[in-house]
Amino acid sequence: MNLSNADSLSTANMDFANPDYKLVFISREEVVYELGYYNNSMNLGIVGRYWDFQKDGLYGVTKKLPIEE
Repeated sequence: MNLSNADSLSTANMDFANPDYKLVFISREEVVYELGYYNNSMNLGIVGRYWDFQKDGLYGVTKKLPIEE
């Protein structure tokens, strides 16, 4: 499953932990998109790792990123 066709859930009225990472996508030195990433999947009515800052919503995608800690 990828973000473009994933289910999503609004988190506008929820209280939950901040993401472990902030993913910033840049094109031609301009920020074009930002996502929060959780090391562990969050279950907020939908299970996922990716939180959309702009839409205030969680995507139902659990794919792990290869992050070395």
